[in-house]
Amino acid sequence: MNEKKKKIRTTQATAAAALKASTKRKELREVVRRRVFENFCKCGKCRRGDYSLLCMSKKEIAGTLNTLGVPTTNGKIGGWQFTSVKRLFPPQDFPSVLGVFE
Repeated sequence: MNEKKKKIRTTQATAAAALKASTKRKELREVVRRRVFENFCKCGKCRRGDYSLLCMSKKEIAGTLNTLGVPTTNGKIGGWQFTSVKRLFPPQDFPSVLGVFE
């Protein structure tokens, strides 16, 4: 009877992993702001870091990131897709999109 051992994370390890992922996303958003939005933003909000309503489509952002050679969250260069950008800028991180503050 060969049972695979399940990896069990402690609460502390899960919280540390979540914090690390969140920090990585914030750093990558800053890279996107400097490399993409400062050069191609039409509205000015994205340049300031207000991502509640992006003035560029996620597909345009992904294409620009691939062209500029910006690595993804996993470090892959040229691997940006619509979904990758969507995960980097999820609506729950920016509640004004959802009308919470209206």
